Amino acid sequence: MTQLAEQRAACRRVATLIAKSAIPADVFGVVADELAHLVGADATFVLKVDLAEPAAAGSPPTGTCTIVAAYCPSGDVVSPGLSRGLSPGSATPARTRICRPTQSPAWPTS
Repeated sequence: MTQLAEQRAACRRVATLIAKSAIPADVFGVVADELAHLVGADATFVLKVDLAEPAAAGSPPTGTCTIVAAYCPSGDVVSPGLSRGLSPGSATPARTRICRPTQSPAWPTS
């Protein structure tokens, strides 16, 4: 029951920001922070995925993903606006195919 209460409290905090007309960058930043705390992650990212075109069945999607917000208390610099092409082995293309949360061991640095 505690986990459900924590999830609802996180949703209320995000909804309160939206109700106060917070700018999207602030809302997404709070979403990244709340998610990290809820799932116990070292870092979380809110990504915007731009698909180049619909992928054929069984093919990985192509396009780019851009960081909209990040929670990274370790001090690693991950700036909103950073874009990368979708890599077939990364979590982002998997997420676009299976429509559920995924995780990746590391954000590519090159």
